[in-house]
Amino acid sequence: MRGQVFSLQGKTFFTFGGAQSTDVEGGLLELDDPNLKRKKAELRRRHVAFRVNRYDWWKEELPSPEELEEGLRNLAGHGNAVDYIITHCCAASTQELLGDNRYPQNMLTDYFEQIKNTVSFRKWFFGHYHDVRGIEAMNLGEKETFLYKQLVRIV
Repeated sequence: MRGQVFSLQGKTFFTFGGAQSTDVEGGLLELDDPNLKRKKAELRRRHVAFRVNRYDWWKEELPSPEELEEGLRNLAGHGNAVDYIITHCCAASTQELLGDNRYPQNMLTDYFEQIKNTVSFRKWFFGHYHDVRGIEAMNLGEKETFLYKQLVRIV
């Protein structure tokens, strides 16, 4: 259901899930690999992050071109204006503020940058970055909110 616009309680919400995994330095392991247990143990011993295909990583973590197009079409169908945007990752320029080049720019952050620059919205909520710094420390401004282990009331 990526790229949809929903109306709830008189407010409009654009939603778009997905993000690129950044914690795969040790690579992608396969569930059916007979050496999986040994490889995982070795990577853990060396404190190297890894993912297991179809267990905690999926090739669909990034959207298809069709999903990207559908999102833009749905936004255009609402006059490129919504009350709230809810995504997993954020726009490239916002991501730069978060992290000392820890997070690579990719096609999805570029897509969100396009949306940030062309869509009128009241507030954008996103997560993905697994950081516990206070929102005020992010210096994102009034329109973007990084959430991790927080709940917010939307009124």
